Amino acid sequence: MSDNLGITKDNMYLSVSDSCLNLSNKYKRGKLTAYQLICQALLRRHEVMPSQQLLSQFYLVLHTGLVSADQDIVNVLIRDCGPKLFTLSLPGCLLLALDFIKAAGSIISAVDYKEPPRAEAVTVLGSLLCYPYYMPEFPALEPETMNVVNIPSVQLKDLILDLLLKAGKREPAGLARCVAVSSVAIFLYCELTHSTLHSKMKEGINVLLGALMCVNKKVAKVATDMLLLLCDHVDRLQDYHPQMPKKITEAIASTISALIATHGAANSDEEKRLIVSMMFAMVEWCLKMPIQLLMETTDTDKSCIYKVFRVLHSAVTGHSSSSLTRVSKSLSDFLLDTDFTNIFETQSGFVGAASLPSSFQRPFSADATLSEPVGDPGRMSSPLQQDHGRKSETDIVKLAARALMTHLVNHMSHFPMGSGAARLHTTVQEHHDLPEYIEDDLRPEIFNAPNVQFFVLNH
Repeated sequence: MSDNLGITKDNMYLSVSDSCLNLSNKYKRGKLTAYQLICQALLRRHEVMPSQQLLSQFYLVLHTGLVSADQDIVNVLIRDCGPKLFTLSLPGCLLLALDFIKAAGSIISAVDYKEPPRAEAVTVLGSLLCYPYYMPEFPALEPETMNVVNIPSVQLKDLILDLLLKAGKREPAGLARCVAVSSVAIFLYCELTHSTLHSKMKEGINVLLGALMCVNKKVAKVATDMLLLLCDHVDRLQDYHPQMPKKITEAIASTISALIATHGAANSDEEKRLIVSMMFAMVEWCLKMPIQLLMETTDTDKSCIYKVFRVLHSAVTGHSSSSLTRVSKSLSDFLLDTDFTNIFETQSGFVGAASLPSSFQRPFSADATLSEPVGDPGRMSSPLQQDHGRKSETDIVKLAARALMTHLVNHMSHFPMGSGAARLHTTVQEHHDLPEYIEDDLRPEIFNAPNVQFFVLNH
């Protein structure tokens, strides 16, 4: 009956909760509960929009709490408000944008990674990232005062982006780092879509490439998916940085090489799924890149397509000690930014690591945090068990690598046949591609044909 009359339970405790905010720290637990109840009452779907007076009082409570010196109050407000305040489109909610950015920054900079709502803090920043693209400027409250100032969209974007890049590099909580990586990717996609080409795009791309090497496989998977998303705009990315698509492809290839097990060892199922995702992302970049860039060589470096084929070949055959050393060198050359934390290359070191078990070469953790020790010697399988496991897996990494090699060769306008029994029964020969072919014998013109089969698949 009370619901039909429009009398909600919110009316019973909102006034009391508002009074509780003025309590001393002796009753801090009740004070924090009052903040939580107020947020839950106001930040829900309303059939009738709250009155302007109620919203003004609510915004005052949030402004006072978010700029408070008491970090516990800030944590409660970020945890219970999160991005909900901005998704509900309440009138005037963007007045608190600077308050939320400051509060989120204090949480991201906190040393403690278990108690603060780190994922919610990064999510708040990500939810604010879209506004600068559609509003040239908007009014906001200064965190230290109650003054309203007009914030240019460029300034707001820089404030948000600095914190997201920091979280993408150093965030210790797994979920928060996933959100940071996806938010950075959204920023990059928006920049490419709108052709605004922000000065920190290169740093954002480096954050995604660094996240590929994160000890948390879920973070690496998110980074892989985001890089796959960005290849939609290879042409615009080339306008910004002509060599960037090539760099991204080679960085993915180096990461895959570091993840591939040595010959005789085995990856876990989760690692295999990650490797397959990375291989598909790498080949997708190859398909979207211009052929000239893909085959470009220098005096000191091989072509990008050569490196991709070498990685796919290693995925089928496994690493040797020499190829593993080459991988460690390519990773160390790529990752020059010392700002990154929780990446496997810095913890294990691949040089001379070929004799170590695979679980210690890549100390991944799928837990919520990234700084906990991983690798349990008691759970390692023996070499015999590993060999037996490889046979029963029908190795998805090998199958994917073979399929992708075939696809890439076809993309290069070569169409080889397999090396099996099918070759013995085929009546198709190379010189059948020649126009006006009559004779049975080969002619020199065969080498001027548009498609000549120089390759035979032997994997």
